[in-house]
Amino acid sequence: MEYFVYAHLHAYLASRGGEVVMGGHLVSLGGKEALEGQLTEVDGLAFHRGALWFVECKPDGESLLERAPLMENLVRSAGGSRSKGLMVARAWRRPPPARRDNLIYMAWEAGEGVLRFPQDLEKALERQDSSRP
Repeated sequence: MEYFVYAHLHAYLASRGGEVVMGGHLVSLGGKEALEGQLTEVDGLAFHRGALWFVECKPDGESLLERAPLMENLVRSAGGSRSKGLMVARAWRRPPPARRDNLIYMAWEAGEGVLRFPQDLEKALERQDSSRP
């Protein structure tokens, strides 16, 4: 799933001056102690239009929702004021997610309230003020 998401993000961002890299563990510029006690693994990072995007991939919406509080904290504490979390599931078969200003939800098999990946990628990355369609 991570490679599928990476390939589509790369194809979209390459022609628009953006960058994407596969994930790993983040290390704060202030040193490891600045992120002490936080889960710092992400599936990818993207930089687009001055914003840093943390990418998380899961097989289903439930797994994404479990990860959302951790991702939201990571985005807020390590990413800066314009950063966002791109939360991508293979399938979303549950009610729409709660609105979060810094997380955008997408799914390959999207349900209500979730953008379709990769069809709605432009809509997701260009929107800076909302996490829901």
